[in-house]
Amino acid sequence: MPAPPPDRPESTAVTPLSWWADNALVRRIRTRRDVRVAALALAVVVSVLSLLSCLLVYVIFGIVPDTPADQVVALGLPFVVPLTISPIAFVWFLGVLSELRGRSELLEQEVERRRVVESRLERLVSTDELTRLPNRRAFFTWARELRHDAVATVALLDLDHFKRINDQQGHAAGDEALRRVAGVLASVPDGQVARLGGEEFGFLFTGRTPDDVRPALESVRAALYDADHTLTASIGIAAWKPGEPIDTALVAADRAMYSAKQNGRNRVEVEPYERRTTPAPSERRAL
Repeated sequence: MPAPPPDRPESTAVTPLSWWADNALVRRIRTRRDVRVAALALAVVVSVLSLLSCLLVYVIFGIVPDTPADQVVALGLPFVVPLTISPIAFVWFLGVLSELRGRSELLEQEVERRRVVESRLERLVSTDELTRLPNRRAFFTWARELRHDAVATVALLDLDHFKRINDQQGHAAGDEALRRVAGVLASVPDGQVARLGGEEFGFLFTGRTPDDVRPALESVRAALYDADHTLTASIGIAAWKPGEPIDTALVAADRAMYSAKQNGRNRVEVEPYERRTTPAPSERRAL
């Protein structure tokens, strides 16, 4: 299953510093010349604002320096002090932002790396190594996650006399046969298919009845035989009713599959719902 597109880490808190670190204007400040120009501009703006604030205070409270020297001090200090301190403070603050931005990027890279690793591990543990189909674990995960408020259908496919292929032609030929089978099964419409183990495969069809899926599974059976006239399969189908344990439906599909084998193999059988019974503990397939 494809991994979702990477997002920014949801757990990263938005603080004033992190907002500034991600600010587009701050990101443009990369060269020393950019730093000098930005520091000078900030110093001038702060100095002018400081001077205007002082003048406003003098006007409101009627403060008028008596001598020219006092006037120079009163008007010069609010301008000169910010003009001197602001560039130093700005450069320091910019260094903090740069460090924060670097750590933020490293954190994002680490989170993304872990997401990729987790996604690969999930695919590995849910994929059959030989056939590249989903495996038994994936099948029962689908069953657990299914919103089971409508009818669904399960089916089991077992290759007939598969042991003969391994015994007469070798395990390499058996493995190649399983890969060919997987290629046919992967094209089944509207269903999910997994290799449950050995030469047995499982199907899960949501919102479909056994009558709906039987034509598709008949086509699968015919396609397997037509491929080289050596592979045949017996398929059992059973309805999975709302609220019913998946064990019950799988045991019913098992019975239908063995009925197909007893009736000559290379056929599809459906277990009537009227025959459904709760499986004994020994019959249940553990989730």
